[in-house]
Amino acid sequence: MTFAAWMLLGALAAGPAPPDTLGDGLGSARLNDYVDRLDAFGFSGQLLLEQRGRVLLDRSCGLADRRRGTPVTAETVFGIGSITKTFTAAAILRLESEGRLRVGDPLSAHLPGVPADKAGITLDELLSHRAGLRLDADLPDAASRDEVVGRILLQPLGWAPGEGFHYSNIGFDLLAAVVEHASSLDYDTFVRREFLAPAGMRHTGRAGAPALAGLPAARGYTEWGEASALLEWPRAWHGTGAGRMVSNAHDLLRWAHLLEDSTRFGAGEQEQMFARHALEPDGTGYGYGMQLTTLSDGTRLRLHGGDVPGYRSELRMFPDAGRVVVVITNQDIFDLGGQRRAFASTLSRLARGDAPELPPATRPAGDPADSVVTGTWRLPGGGRIEIRQVDGRLQLSAERQDAVDLFEADPLDSAGVRRDATRRARTFLAAAIDGDSTAALTVLSREEFEYGWEFVRGQVARQVAVHGTVDSVECLGSTTLPYPWIGARCYFRLRFAAGVRGAFLAWRDDRFDDATFGEERPAPTLLPVAALREGGYGAFDMVRTRAIRFRVGRRADGARELRFAAPGADVVATRER
Repeated sequence: MTFAAWMLLGALAAGPAPPDTLGDGLGSARLNDYVDRLDAFGFSGQLLLEQRGRVLLDRSCGLADRRRGTPVTAETVFGIGSITKTFTAAAILRLESEGRLRVGDPLSAHLPGVPADKAGITLDELLSHRAGLRLDADLPDAASRDEVVGRILLQPLGWAPGEGFHYSNIGFDLLAAVVEHASSLDYDTFVRREFLAPAGMRHTGRAGAPALAGLPAARGYTEWGEASALLEWPRAWHGTGAGRMVSNAHDLLRWAHLLEDSTRFGAGEQEQMFARHALEPDGTGYGYGMQLTTLSDGTRLRLHGGDVPGYRSELRMFPDAGRVVVVITNQDIFDLGGQRRAFASTLSRLARGDAPELPPATRPAGDPADSVVTGTWRLPGGGRIEIRQVDGRLQLSAERQDAVDLFEADPLDSAGVRRDATRRARTFLAAAIDGDSTAALTVLSREEFEYGWEFVRGQVARQVAVHGTVDSVECLGSTTLPYPWIGARCYFRLRFAAGVRGAFLAWRDDRFDDATFGEERPAPTLLPVAALREGGYGAFDMVRTRAIRFRVGRRADGARELRFAAPGADVVATRER
């Protein structure tokens, strides 16, 4: 159960760009070579790149349904999360162009029963995340539109309207309700009539819409199991304007074409959507349902990403280069969409003629020799590395801090950050188990304490009520979060009188940030593995775009060992079982 979720749309390609070099088959070959390498490490989803009207990459990889072995095809639909917000913004702008509303209108002009503290919030402030609303609210699936709106409006404001940028999903749900009130149509019907049908987007719509019945849909997965399935999503209204739409890569390319075509999306609508109405904390601009930035060479970039459980997506539009990049995956890695940003950034850089580091080239999977590396291996410090077959592919898990540290060596991943986060997390969790607020305050500021103590203490109490007293707490290791800000997650295994449960506590910029209980993650670090063309094996981190190589060897006594190439010196692991 998550206490705080954070949306970071983050790190964009930087540095001066050489001239576009993808006008011939060589560029397409480089793009496809990159996807071949991702595919070998288990990527699942769709990747598409168009430049100046030519589709140079159009690939579908992996499995849409691992239970049935169903492959992803170009027809497969996925959850696209917050890319939904681009449709909501476009719908509001279309209604403005029809004279049914103005973005400067107060919310109370379009929805009944708006309380006094929110009556003056404007549609403009909602569209640009400046309304003072928080990220989410407790919204049951059975709630109707009016019930959802009522619950949102009862939430206290986190900030005064108009004061800064604060990303809010519920703000875009309010906008979806405005669309329905102003158009006298349900959201999906209006969006379909105005945009989807004219653009030929037959694989896009609100999840559960009758028009999508029968289309192939991907199941969503985390690193360690199935998270959700579009076909099984409840027919809820909440999320309608913020993250409940589904689509595929071909349709998102059509959407990009529509948004950039002033004959279908008017010049006034374009000007409003692509103008900077707010600044995110990192200085990136935000329009209406669209993130905006300018690269160091002056190239404009318009984008939005989407993250819902089991699905990640990103749409990037480079109007000056005539380029569109689409990434969609049913793999949910690290919760914050790090891998979809990494994929989109690498594709963008390849399209610019850069030479980003790619996954290592692999040899065909399924070699009988691969069985030699499967099993559990112990490091000298006691950490464990397990390599096993998962859905026909090799996967590596690392547990205990020395094992985790082996795979975290990039500049943002400081061992000191992990050590300090572990110390504080151990103390905080022990204090929550004991109900000792004084001990918690030895590692938390007063603000952090007020932010998280009651939640963490309450979650521990709920676990104890179900599973009995806590017998022991084992730290599985801490991982650094691979984002522009510094943070760490500390993973624990709690042994109760009647069961074992997992938990993590997270820190961001030296502050307590998040906690989740009941997440049964096998180990802090989970990475795909493939046999390398150069010999040996490689574990590839799709978020950090970093590979660590290892080989099978034998000790003097004949026992097998794994020798990992690590900074400074090789690290040797011996077989435990």
